[in-house]
Amino acid sequence: MGRPPLRTGWALALLLLGGCAGEAGGPLEQRSPALEEAPNVILISLDTLRPDHMGVYGYERNTTPFLDELAAESLVFDLARTTWTWTLIAHMSMLTGLYPAQHQVWSDTARLAEGTWTLAARLAEQGYETWGFYHTPAWLEPSFGFEQGFDRYVPHRSVGQAMDHVKEALVEKSAERPLFLFLHLFDIHNAPFTDVGPLYMPPREYADRFLLGAWDKASENDLDRPKTKQRIWESADVPVSAEQRDAIEALYDACIAHVDDRLRELFASLERRGLMENTLVVVTSDHGEGLAERWKKFGGHGGAFEEGMRVPLIVQLPKAVRRSGRVAQPVSHTDIAPTVLELCGIAADDRLQGSSLLGELPTDRAFFAQHEDRRVVYRLPWKVMELQKGRPSIYNLDEDPGELRRGLTAKQKRQRTDLARRILEWADEERTTWFTPGTQAVQDLSADHAANMQALGYGGGGED
Repeated sequence: MGRPPLRTGWALALLLLGGCAGEAGGPLEQRSPALEEAPNVILISLDTLRPDHMGVYGYERNTTPFLDELAAESLVFDLARTTWTWTLIAHMSMLTGLYPAQHQVWSDTARLAEGTWTLAARLAEQGYETWGFYHTPAWLEPSFGFEQGFDRYVPHRSVGQAMDHVKEALVEKSAERPLFLFLHLFDIHNAPFTDVGPLYMPPREYADRFLLGAWDKASENDLDRPKTKQRIWESADVPVSAEQRDAIEALYDACIAHVDDRLRELFASLERRGLMENTLVVVTSDHGEGLAERWKKFGGHGGAFEEGMRVPLIVQLPKAVRRSGRVAQPVSHTDIAPTVLELCGIAADDRLQGSSLLGELPTDRAFFAQHEDRRVVYRLPWKVMELQKGRPSIYNLDEDPGELRRGLTAKQKRQRTDLARRILEWADEERTTWFTPGTQAVQDLSADHAANMQALGYGGGGED
């Protein structure tokens, strides 16, 4: 189910410009042997979590001690990326294995077509008990088709409530059926603009975890007022001092620490019930966060730049086949579904564009993403971004990880623009071969859905 080899013309152009991909290595050199019985599967999405704010990815603050411990016995993917920095679309890719251009659920008017497209539906066909726990209000509502295949699809409003729901469900879990558990946690995401308080609002006992007085500093000059919060999210017309930005970032980190602590409690409970011996665990995020590093505004979740597109991806295999180590090959959310299918002994689906992460990955991988009015094509180290109307931008992420494109000669710019266009032409041809299940019209969104989303910064048709 991997990508086909690149066209000769593209490959030669990449070599001429010094963009040859590195070899795969280490923990993915051999596939895992088959398990004697079907494994449980736990897929956790920590909304808005940047990998570079986690210890396992080199962060200096101790935000994720539990996830760091989990990662020590897992495959850790250093170059994982989302398909879109919008919760709705990214999760639809995560839970189906389909790129946005395939599933086409990219607005609040589209619902995934009925069929066995979700991981839950595929696993349910194989006898799995399927549970989903998602945050509301957000974008994972049943109206968009996320509930397909789930025996339970239960909303919550906080990580604490989610933990309670999972524990209640565990009391009734069948002893005969393997479990697929999907858990979406939203507590790292910025707080609603309707709430009085800083942009990120961890429990108060966590507020000073990384910066003493962060809550008060992030609230100065009315930055905790709903209208002001919305303005610093959407524009750069409100001055935010360096000290205030540091305080806001410290509170974002405190939200991460809070969720990490609650995950430790959850996994301890699963361990006590004997559910971790034969279990595949996947931890990721739908997208990163901008934190006003590139723009003076805080909104946009990093856009199509790497602070938004890069996501953590930690894959812990069942104990009988466990491997650990770092994986430097680029991977995508579209690889999660093929990985789960293979480990669970389910036939591969050639309609999925991703590759299983259980074996050596192709060295010439190309993959795709989108954001608002632009599309993104990766063939590392090259990354191409193209607006619907405009000149494409191309970045060598090895040489220019900040995506600044400084210091290029006029000749180099022309060469790279030509390469970008070749890559986009190839991508256009590729997309003509992709399977699309189709969509249906959304019928049952709640009357206050739009207002709730706008309060979270998703105004203007999902730009964030």
